[in-house]
Amino acid sequence: MNLNEYYRNHKDAINSSIMEIACDLAVGQLLNAHDAPFETFVEADDPDDPDSGTHYKEEFQKEYDKYYDEEYARVSKLMRFDYCQEDGVAASPEDTNT
Repeated sequence: MNLNEYYRNHKDAINSSIMEIACDLAVGQLLNAHDAPFETFVEADDPDDPDSGTHYKEEFQKEYDKYYDEEYARVSKLMRFDYCQEDGVAASPEDTNT
């Protein structure tokens, strides 16, 4: 199986994996930038329900989004992956539509 065929057959799974990697790398950048624990950046969705989940505090959301976008673009470029292409393969390493 060649790269084009593999990417075409697994495009959604590849994209999900890149998103997970970008998320972890973005969190790492946020932690390093502020030298603070993860809990500094998030708050409970419902303070009265500990199982409600969390979200980024308003003052950190844009910064996290910026890091996430940068990391997604970087990983996609390294993999020559472009979700917008039918086969998932970027035309060139610089062309990742991010």
